[in-house]
Amino acid sequence: MRLFKRLLLGLTLSLASIGAAHAHDSFSIGLNIGGPGYYGPPPGAYYAPPPVIYRAPPVVYFGAPPPVYYRPYEPRIYYREYDGGRYHHHDRGRHGGWR
Repeated sequence: MRLFKRLLLGLTLSLASIGAAHAHDSFSIGLNIGGPGYYGPPPGAYYAPPPVIYRAPPVVYFGAPPPVYYRPYEPRIYYREYDGGRYHHHDRGRHGGWR
């Protein structure tokens, strides 16, 4: 009986270690239909390709692009204060400007 218990314990430990050695974090089953080794029936009929027609490419004429006029940049305001000094950024909205 003692020998049987040791044998059973050894078998259990070996099976547990084999299962842990081959453990994976994912499991997948591959199913490959149409891959190598699978041959489907040939198509029923073979058709000739359509005839090739060569034509000249369409000619498209574009008119001249419209002229582009540039003007020098002139700032609208010549002072450093925001909005003419009526509103100060440091008062956080408690002052609505000159009234």
